[in-house]
Amino acid sequence: MKKIVYLLSALMLAFTACDPMEDVYEELDKVAAGKADETDVVTTLASADYKLLKDVPAYITTKYYFATEDEAIQYIPTILAKKYPHLGNGADAFVTFKLQVYPGLSTTVAGSTAYTATADDYKVTGERFANFNSPDDMTTFLGVKYPDAPENQVVIFTYDYFANSVTSTVTDAFYKKNGAWVNIYYVTPEDYASVGKKSDFNSSDNALFGEYFNKFLSNKVFGAQEEDLQYVSYGFYNSTTRVTEQRVMAMGFNGSKWVVVDSNVTKDATFKFNKVANEWNVDFTIEYTLVNADYDWIGKTNPNPNYGTADNRANLAQYRSYYVEKQDNRYWSQEDIEKSLLALAEHLFPNPKKGVKYKLNYKIYNAATITVSIVVKKDETGKYVVDK
Repeated sequence: MKKIVYLLSALMLAFTACDPMEDVYEELDKVAAGKADETDVVTTLASADYKLLKDVPAYITTKYYFATEDEAIQYIPTILAKKYPHLGNGADAFVTFKLQVYPGLSTTVAGSTAYTATADDYKVTGERFANFNSPDDMTTFLGVKYPDAPENQVVIFTYDYFANSVTSTVTDAFYKKNGAWVNIYYVTPEDYASVGKKSDFNSSDNALFGEYFNKFLSNKVFGAQEEDLQYVSYGFYNSTTRVTEQRVMAMGFNGSKWVVVDSNVTKDATFKFNKVANEWNVDFTIEYTLVNADYDWIGKTNPNPNYGTADNRANLAQYRSYYVEKQDNRYWSQEDIEKSLLALAEHLFPNPKKGVKYKLNYKIYNAATITVSIVVKKDETGKYVVDK
């Protein structure tokens, strides 16, 4: 699997546990201290700034946030162009904006049904015995059982599950999200009893759901990270229809406990933009570490290598590192290394967003194997070059 890490040159998410990039802190500190270039701008978008945008999703100009990082990258340059038309090429802008924490969040229920697996059902996943034994078995079966289930359908599924040499009968909730079945938290009879309820909730519990569900999740879900999301399926007695219906609530982990969340939850994020050729573009670096398949591509799969020799390319493909000891015919010059990595960047990332750079981590051998890096970007002609 390709390992891609956003370095955020400079993305800073206010609620993440990891530290943002030191370079960005330093640049922001310089601006605050009045030591930065006169063309540096540090700004936090206000509601009026979002309203400068036209023909965008309604929530941007009414609720004042972006749903995704890509949206921010797409639309913030327009805001900068309108707010700072006097700034010339080379200007930098550090822009803090609201970013949706849970994009696409929905807790509607299209319908619900309860189903108990039969002996024949287990055969769908190729089981020899009348039980499931893998977390994927249940979702695979539901995909076959309900091929036309609509988005947001809920199934309360009872089945036998084999684990640790024991077969147990389990009842779980599954929720159709983004075209796939997802195992979500199911409020059990024991959960209801622990908060003094029998088998469902009602309107008198509305203000207590956050407290209840935090208790249930804290007792069952371990190792939660900030911004983790859990859907909770529960029974709710509708006094109008006099029927207990299945409902779903979204709970997000805020670092210390689970809280009720909705699609309007946002966090602060900061991107750096740079003005080049009269256009504002995001300025951040994506870090990528070469994997075995990349060395294979450079060494033997690339049909038109413009770098190295047959000997050193074969050595690279075999040992997955560039040989840089000069006394050997396997030697790679720095020029040829760079040519090969530029070719790889074009192969892997042919259409990067404007302003995006790639930090490529690769291995060299010189008495020992070590990892080194170069940063590459596309120039004005659309050609990858080393960012010196």
